[in-house]
Amino acid sequence: MLNNICTPQDIERFVREIEHDYQHTKGLILSEHDAQCLLYAKISTHLTMVHHSSIETADSDVWASPLHTEINFLDVNDVLLIRPDITLLDVQNISLKQINPNRLVKRKGFEFWGSAVVIELKFCKYLAGITQKFTDSVRRDCEKIEELHRRLYPPNQDATLSGLVIVFSRSNRQCDSFSQLINDYSNNPVVRIIYATSNLNQPLTSRSSGRRHRA
Repeated sequence: MLNNICTPQDIERFVREIEHDYQHTKGLILSEHDAQCLLYAKISTHLTMVHHSSIETADSDVWASPLHTEINFLDVNDVLLIRPDITLLDVQNISLKQINPNRLVKRKGFEFWGSAVVIELKFCKYLAGITQKFTDSVRRDCEKIEELHRRLYPPNQDATLSGLVIVFSRSNRQCDSFSQLINDYSNNPVVRIIYATSNLNQPLTSRSSGRRHRA
């Protein structure tokens, strides 16, 4: 059901739309939360357009949205594995009433045992660009999603997990290790890295703005 309403490919398209706006409005994103809000709004609009902003859950006559933020994913010992910035859930496998200790998500007033798309967002504000330290933090996010997949989504079940680590950078400069990291995950079956930049260190293209030409 989830892949029929919003796919990772849809999400990448939304990122490219944001990137286009970001390159024309360099101050569009000033924090990671800005990026989160922009992407959330894009996904929410898409769900409304395809008439899936609200779907019936596993509980009869109880409806929910597929789109959420800061959802805790716990392992079998109730240890936090990851709290993605944005999560898309297969709503047909959500319950607000049932109690089962083996669910993937619990303790927040609902339970979930279906497919998901998890999104981690990173924002690099420095004009020097993406450094080795920043690259290491991106790698850790990728590894957390892979660990979530390994522990909670075994290959013998129908539910699936897709992960996206989306990097917005003010500058288009980046270290070699970041380019290599993107390449390393280019064919990963679980996690993909999407990179977008405002190109602030590049000459600005001409815009019809009198403000830029004032003396």
